[in-house]
Amino acid sequence: MKRLLFLIFISLVACTSTETYDLPPLPTLPSLEVPIVTTDSAGAVEETEKELRSLGLIPPLLDASSEDYIPAKITKVVDADTVDVLFEDGTTDRVRLLGVDVPETNNPNKSNEYGNITNLDCLTKWGNKANDYAEYTLGGKEVKLILDEAAGERGYYGRLLAYIEIDGYDFNETLIDHGYARVYEEGTATREELYMFSQDVAMIIGTGLWGDCEQKSERE
Repeated sequence: MKRLLFLIFISLVACTSTETYDLPPLPTLPSLEVPIVTTDSAGAVEETEKELRSLGLIPPLLDASSEDYIPAKITKVVDADTVDVLFEDGTTDRVRLLGVDVPETNNPNKSNEYGNITNLDCLTKWGNKANDYAEYTLGGKEVKLILDEAAGERGYYGRLLAYIEIDGYDFNETLIDHGYARVYEEGTATREELYMFSQDVAMIIGTGLWGDCEQKSERE
């Protein structure tokens, strides 16, 4: 119910301007009384996270222990949802971002893969924008790779599956927030529900590809 009310609120204040490039502003959230997170006990932190999730919110990831993430450096942004990394021990790997899917730029996109969007040229354009955003945000940066036991360690093509945290933020989710990507529902990711909420907001407001490509599809 809280999620429904929040989505109704967002739809009432949504803007009609959607053509943005680098960093479209995140939706303005209503004033909420957010409990203070303390580290006195694991239970208190868990309760706080549950309450925030019930409101469709989650704070930036807290610093994890060494067992919870793998430090790495981005050596190449292949595209917005695939990167090459260098580990501290000198080994390398290719990482597929969990839970997100960015429009193709070298292969054909599919109609209705992104909601009701049928304008494939528009999707390709936003795939390129997503790649530029990822290069600007991740290129050469130190990040934390967070694995997901539910998803498994590697995907079909042998790539390491991970969430990427940079400067305390979930980069995967920012792709959804800014309308550069859709939630990859075909795979398994424990953060899928959170990402779906972010996608719902982006679609209602018309952020990124959701506003630009849907409007062009309607005119076709």
